[in-house]
Amino acid sequence: MFKFLYPFSIINRDLSATVGGRIVPEPSLFDEIDGSSSIRVALIDDGTLAREVIVRGNHTRIGLTHLLTLLVLLVPTKFSVVSADEEALNPVTVIQRFEDILISVMKNAEELGYMGRHERLSAAVLESHHFPTIARVVAGKHWKRQEPEQQILLTDTFSELSVATYAGQFNSYSGENFKIGSERRFGQDKAVVRAVLSRPGGKKRQFDYMLKRFDGAWRIVNITVNGVSDLAIKRVEFRSVIEDKGFDALIVKLREKISLYEAGS
Repeated sequence: MFKFLYPFSIINRDLSATVGGRIVPEPSLFDEIDGSSSIRVALIDDGTLAREVIVRGNHTRIGLTHLLTLLVLLVPTKFSVVSADEEALNPVTVIQRFEDILISVMKNAEELGYMGRHERLSAAVLESHHFPTIARVVAGKHWKRQEPEQQILLTDTFSELSVATYAGQFNSYSGENFKIGSERRFGQDKAVVRAVLSRPGGKKRQFDYMLKRFDGAWRIVNITVNGVSDLAIKRVEFRSVIEDKGFDALIVKLREKISLYEAGS
């Protein structure tokens, strides 16, 4: 499943990605900053924990990979568990509908072809994800440096790439199925839905969908697969291109990746 979302042949083309960062504070410091609560629903948990360490006058040491300190949108608040029928369209329903469409497309992948999968998945992806937030978090400090027109262009191009990624990678079916495991609420507008993808042979992948409510509608803002954050990967990829070659070069690279998926159809 990880290779579905991040095919090595494409990620390794001109772009670099770093995942699996770790920050390990002293136990006494971890207790002092209430580390468990501070990272419970953070978009990037190691970056959030590092921030909590630094703001208290302590220091961090960077090891083999760069530490990602990201804008955190899902601030931990009071924990609560909500029944599935509490709302007409709650976080569980959003994820269940999205996963049902994914499985349906996978079952008919060969018949549909790339363009058919793209057409079937487009509305599902755009309606379940909140790309303005995702694009802003991924761009980080570079977001505010862009004109509104460039921010819209990045959001639109990134959403196009996301649809292309799903259509290009979910291109076969061999008995996979999704099962919702749990839902956790954090305040009134933040939630995490855990799902497990089971594959033949007993192979499983754990998905943690982080959602936020926008104008009453729940939308996905990050997906963690077996502990690997989608936003962490994309932020490193995109940041390196913006810093080395500029915003326009990033748009070109994103469109090149879209073309690769289309060509692979």
